[in-house]
Amino acid sequence: MAGGILEGVLLDARVTCGKWTFDEGSQQYLKDMIGPARNEGIITEDRLSDAIRKYRAIVHPGREIREEIVFSKADAELACAAVDVVIREVRCWHSRRNPIVEEGTVETVENQPRRAGA
Repeated sequence: MAGGILEGVLLDARVTCGKWTFDEGSQQYLKDMIGPARNEGIITEDRLSDAIRKYRAIVHPGREIREEIVFSKADAELACAAVDVVIREVRCWHSRRNPIVEEGTVETVENQPRRAGA
């Protein structure tokens, strides 16, 4: 589940910054989101994301049993921590892109005044 959350957060960030349309982003795999997100400064660390991506690859119960994979509470805590880190980093990235101009308002492309010739 943590991989799905990471995928959703990174998909949203890349769509928000115009790198993909929603349809384009929906066709991507988590592994294809991590590197570009790091390169664009959306996240600063990709080791935790990559670890969660690997957990996501073994989400199917049949594979878990077949390969005798054992998950513990520590695995779940690692996954939660990785999600928390990525969410914090995306939140920081987003706040740098959209600084608060006045209390309660956020400066976005939609509400910025048009420049002459733009």
